[in-house]
Amino acid sequence: MLAFTSYIPGWPFRRDSDQLTDRIIDRYYEIIDECDGKVVHCTTAGEMRAAAAGGKLAGFLAIEGGHVLAGDLGKVRHYYDRGVRLLTLTHFISNGIADGTTSPFRPLDGLSDFGKEVVREMEALGMAVDVAHCSDRAVEDVLEIATKPVIYSHGALRRHKKLERNLADHQVKAIAEKGGLIGVIFFPKYLGKSGKGMRSVARQARDIAELAGPGHICFGSDMDGTTYLPRGFVDASDWPQVTQALMDEGFNADEIKGILGENFLRYLEEVA
Repeated sequence: MLAFTSYIPGWPFRRDSDQLTDRIIDRYYEIIDECDGKVVHCTTAGEMRAAAAGGKLAGFLAIEGGHVLAGDLGKVRHYYDRGVRLLTLTHFISNGIADGTTSPFRPLDGLSDFGKEVVREMEALGMAVDVAHCSDRAVEDVLEIATKPVIYSHGALRRHKKLERNLADHQVKAIAEKGGLIGVIFFPKYLGKSGKGMRSVARQARDIAELAGPGHICFGSDMDGTTYLPRGFVDASDWPQVTQALMDEGFNADEIKGILGENFLRYLEEVA
């Protein structure tokens, strides 16, 4: 599966992020068409499994940053109708939905009333609610009102690097208790003292597994969104290193299969 995530900076950098997001989605479908059937857009776990069985790559469409809604609840359905199945509520800063982890000011004190409406609408439609980049209070607010599992799509553990952007142990447990998923990022800055090579990614997975179980782990590499990657990892051809690192950390074959994709498919089935 290939996750195609649209990201456009919001205010104060841009005031047309919603329009540009639609243009990015247009281009996504153009790219799919140009692949001559080798890549197919998928919105369900069943479609992804069918694509893999047919020797095709499954494309999955997501948006990072709820500021693209521009305060309009109707845009949740708009993006759903366009094929988006995951929305990250915020990206670093407060945006009218939730406070972000690097917001210098936090006027919302977590999740706003509009943000609560967004979460409810996403759940009703069958979109994954992503709490990556949300402040601690916003994560708590989402978990309090969510009736379906949520996802923390990309990040690491705060015990390795003391950043609010990373999850505290109790947050990992809370997300897992609701059936959710934690995606391990590849960005060495967030991985902290666990190391700089691919083994550091596997150590994050091991520690999350000790807190929540291996069935609540996936990878949210952020490969095209970070400034650098673990030592020795250059592009997608290096993914066998990930499998080897998981093996070195003691994960068995079924657990590795889950972390590399089956856990996400299970999660998507529960959200839809």
